[in-house]
Amino acid sequence: MNSPLPTDQLINDLQQLGVQSGSVLVVHTSLRNVGWVSDGPAAVIEALRSVLGPAGTLVMPTMTNFETLYDPLTTPTKHMGIVAETFWRMEGVLRSGHPSGSFAAAGPLAAQITAPQPIDPPHGIDSP
Repeated sequence: MNSPLPTDQLINDLQQLGVQSGSVLVVHTSLRNVGWVSDGPAAVIEALRSVLGPAGTLVMPTMTNFETLYDPLTTPTKHMGIVAETFWRMEGVLRSGHPSGSFAAAGPLAAQITAPQPIDPPHGIDSP
């Protein structure tokens, strides 16, 4: 039986991939593809934030759909996975107000990245 991947190994792997302190990093991930992690999705987020450091900003898509009313404080993601779902619910993480193309962010640029934007298009020239 395999043992869980420790957070320090995740940190090392992210550094080997070229993730640098102070960066803005957009992460769309699947915990299934990361593997068995000691503390689950929280450990993945901890590793990402650790590598980025206090000057870095972590961003994750938290898309929903138009089938329900959207509230950035309560609406769950749709098909984004447990890592993104865990991230946007963490203290200090901001979530944008776009009803289908929302993002969550933590770090110095989080407010800018999650700033109000035109409803359509969610990824267009006027989006943050």
